[in-house]
Amino acid sequence: MNNLSELDPDKLELVPTNGVILAPTTVTFYEGESVFDVLQRVCKENNIHLEFSWTPIYNSAYIEGIHNLYEFDCGALSGWMYRVNGWYPNYGCSRYQLADGEVVEWRFTCDLGEDVGREGSW
Repeated sequence: MNNLSELDPDKLELVPTNGVILAPTTVTFYEGESVFDVLQRVCKENNIHLEFSWTPIYNSAYIEGIHNLYEFDCGALSGWMYRVNGWYPNYGCSRYQLADGEVVEWRFTCDLGEDVGREGSW
């Protein structure tokens, strides 16, 4: 929300006033599911637009857009990142197998994660 002045003006109406697209939600977890599996299901159940591509070199899905907000919509360093239990994994969301009780958040960054609490280097 601190970077709205950098956001593509055509995308401003997509950002809720509180910045939250989907409030914290408890979802059914199925053993063996990845962060990506759960994201796909939750987006579908809540009619939230999701666009992704498969990245063979990383053997993982790459999230291009959620709720019609895409990478680069808020500058060259912007895009979607996920964190699990407060930690930002340095690998793709379809490679992270979830365990029961883990908390997953998808956050839109405008500064390669520095603005959403990611610390350190990749």
